[in-house]
Amino acid sequence: MYHPRLLRLPFAFMIIYLIIYYSWILLFRNDEIFLTLGGNLLSVFACFIASFLLLRAARRIKQADRLFWLLMAAGMICGLLAEFVWLFTEDLLHLEVPFPGLPDVFYLLQYGLYLIAFCHKIWEERKDKQRFAFLFDILIIMIVATTFSWHFLIQPMVLAGHITSFTLGVSLAYPLGDLALLFGAFSLYYTKNWLSSPVVRLISVGLQIQIITDSIYLYLISIDGYHSGSWLDPIFMLANLFIGYAGWLQHTDGKYEETAAVPGQISIGKLAYPYISVVLLFAFMVGHSAQLDAVSFGAGMAIILVIAKQLFVIRENQKLLQEISLKADALEMSEQKYKSLFEHHPESVFSLDLEGRIQGANKASLDLLGYRQEELIGLASAALADSKDQTIVSSNIAQMKNGKPIAYEFTLRNKFGRFHYISMTNIPIMIKNKLVGIFGIGKDITAAKKNEERIHFLAYHDPLTGLANRILFEESLKKAISGNKSKFAILFLDLDNFKKVNDTLGHDIGDKLLHSVAQRIKACIRGSDIAARNGGDEFTIMLNPLINKEETDKLAKDILQSLRQTHLIDGYEIQSLPSIGISLYPEHGRTWTELMKCADKAMYEVKLNGKGNLRFYNQ
Repeated sequence: MYHPRLLRLPFAFMIIYLIIYYSWILLFRNDEIFLTLGGNLLSVFACFIASFLLLRAARRIKQADRLFWLLMAAGMICGLLAEFVWLFTEDLLHLEVPFPGLPDVFYLLQYGLYLIAFCHKIWEERKDKQRFAFLFDILIIMIVATTFSWHFLIQPMVLAGHITSFTLGVSLAYPLGDLALLFGAFSLYYTKNWLSSPVVRLISVGLQIQIITDSIYLYLISIDGYHSGSWLDPIFMLANLFIGYAGWLQHTDGKYEETAAVPGQISIGKLAYPYISVVLLFAFMVGHSAQLDAVSFGAGMAIILVIAKQLFVIRENQKLLQEISLKADALEMSEQKYKSLFEHHPESVFSLDLEGRIQGANKASLDLLGYRQEELIGLASAALADSKDQTIVSSNIAQMKNGKPIAYEFTLRNKFGRFHYISMTNIPIMIKNKLVGIFGIGKDITAAKKNEERIHFLAYHDPLTGLANRILFEESLKKAISGNKSKFAILFLDLDNFKKVNDTLGHDIGDKLLHSVAQRIKACIRGSDIAARNGGDEFTIMLNPLINKEETDKLAKDILQSLRQTHLIDGYEIQSLPSIGISLYPEHGRTWTELMKCADKAMYEVKLNGKGNLRFYNQ
């Protein structure tokens, strides 16, 4: 928003200027020398101030608009030169200013430079479709202005027979130039998009004041009613100050923000100008009629009603445009919020069609998958899952037709072959109670899943050897008994002289010996068997399933033979023979406790009879 002082100070200056100028005219109205001298000096001063402000704007404005302001400044300088020539001729040489004369050259140059400035901008923005929306308004104003100009200025000049062709040409150049400037001013006023509104209004007002004042001046000249020091002279200078003020305000435009316009609102001035013009033309027509008859009165009332109706329709359209604009803004804000949520969501977010094909993906998704956006569009989301989980994804997408959110987990494989565990939530996209698409929000739970698996592993496995622990072994044993479908055997294994290894070589060597024993046991058992470390140097093994006792004996002897071999640990050759007790299901027990006790008893019998061997439980 423009600072209030930025708007008030120049207006205060112009008011003070007008007061001084008119005071001078009143004070010296009977002294022609001082009247013209003061008036001419004040006119030169006003043109100088306006030229300075326009040049300052041209020098400091951005490159794209510099030519416009340079042309406006050059036009104002021509006006300054014209006023200076007038001052020099009238007050220094004490001669009457001739018409046509040198001042007219500079005045007409001012018109020409202004017109070039406007044409330059109109040409630059020739593709602006908004200009044509106000074309009829501009044409109405120009028709009315041309009508008045023809009646009061152009026609009398053409019909006057006592002037030369050259004088007539110069005389006609002024009203024609005024009409051209008027067209440029209103084109700028109605279609501006490159200047701030206050700047446009100031230029437009300044030009209108200049055109109206110049038209009055030409009319007074035609009836021999103008003299230097006239009440009209300050108005000329006021027009120049308005244009100069526009240059000053444009220079400060970057420092202040203009108040945003109400969406869809058209200014009262833009609405009123064409209709005021028509009313004035009709009033003039009635005033010059010989009599006011019923036809003229009826035409006038019809014009007034048409104008009133048009203003009413425009006002209603404004309200409608404002409502549409506000709704569009709200829709755009909602869309921006959705887009921001979609794009900047820390999790992977996908938009899918009803068949599960990807319609869009946010940055987090692209980073996770390693694909570009265009590579994903149209791709079936199930294709991104690991082959074993593609059916899970497809079936959950199919269930979305019920219009209810679904959460599930699957393994995803990205472009580079890396696997990720994904917790996916599918959310229906409903428009007017109709399912039109699906949102997928995927959370990468790979780290959590691995931690969960690690925790689960540690809960059921021995951290030193990697074998099952006592809890997992007992659960597996109970499960095998509850199945009751096949025979199996329990091996209870204890290392002989393990305590001696710990005491002589240290616990570190002892731990490595236990790990070596576990690896040999795993190498001997089958995939369906399970080995566990109960604690210390005790191990249990379940051989499941078994055909007969002989098969058990063979597998147990393989384990025994493997463990009899010397272990090479940190340069030490260590031999730790095992004692193995064996119980059979269902011969030696129907519960896991009975089977464990029987195997334990068989192992102790081995230790009592020389160690380093195996023995079946014997009832």
